[in-house]
Amino acid sequence: MDQEAKMKLILEHPELGIKKEQKKNLTAHSKKEQNRAGLDSLSSSEYNLLSRLNKEYMIKFKFPFIIAVSGLNKEEVFRNIKARLENSVEIEFNTAIEEIHKIAEIRLKDLDWTYFLFFPATNTEYIALSSPKLWRMKSSASIVLH
Repeated sequence: MDQEAKMKLILEHPELGIKKEQKKNLTAHSKKEQNRAGLDSLSSSEYNLLSRLNKEYMIKFKFPFIIAVSGLNKEEVFRNIKARLENSVEIEFNTAIEEIHKIAEIRLKDLDWTYFLFFPATNTEYIALSSPKLWRMKSSASIVLH
């Protein structure tokens, strides 16, 4: 995957800790993961801090802060964004991609693979059917939801 495609993937991710009325833009997985991390119950001061950190991050890196929040609590999320604000753009770009891979891996482990049918599409891609979603899987184990 080239840099442009990776950036497009990064830019698809939502901002962490968004207000409840804005959650309609989140996937069910994102809502559940952010809720478990306590990002749905931030105090006003915590929300303001996270909002400020998200803005600083976006200004510096030109893409949203991405972290696999599964298994983390809100304090760990705050520590991570503060620490990662110190990174270079190159390091943070690579870290964002690594976090996307972690998120995908966590979500794949949660799938019930009993209900998937795999069909070869090309030499390196497979089509996986599950109701009601269609997935395209590359042999490198990256998955794209269609």
